[in-house]
Amino acid sequence: MDRLENNKCILDALVSSLGDSDRDVITAAIKDAIANDTKLDITKLTKKKVITLPKLDREYKVSGKGRVMRKMSVGSFCKIYNKGTYFLRTVNTAVAVRDGNIIMGVPNNKKGIVESFKIG
Repeated sequence: MDRLENNKCILDALVSSLGDSDRDVITAAIKDAIANDTKLDITKLTKKKVITLPKLDREYKVSGKGRVMRKMSVGSFCKIYNKGTYFLRTVNTAVAVRDGNIIMGVPNNKKGIVESFKIG
């Protein structure tokens, strides 16, 4: 099976969050990144301003363990960042969020966010 088919959620979330980019251009960029085993640079896929957000780790109190650092979940992200358009890469999928609502991607609110970008 083609790796792009496994990563279709990334393609759909990028197209939804970027808005002004052609699906074929994004598909070619993802295929190129997979073929060269490099990281996808989404700033080159749009004319909009793309800001990489800092690590979204949060400190939680866990009984028996004290305070523990964990990745912020998609659900928590949507509550805190409820204005604007964002592209989130989680543990094994990608999500597009607009104004606190998931517009594309698997709405599994428990997944930890690995990378996040503000679009626009």
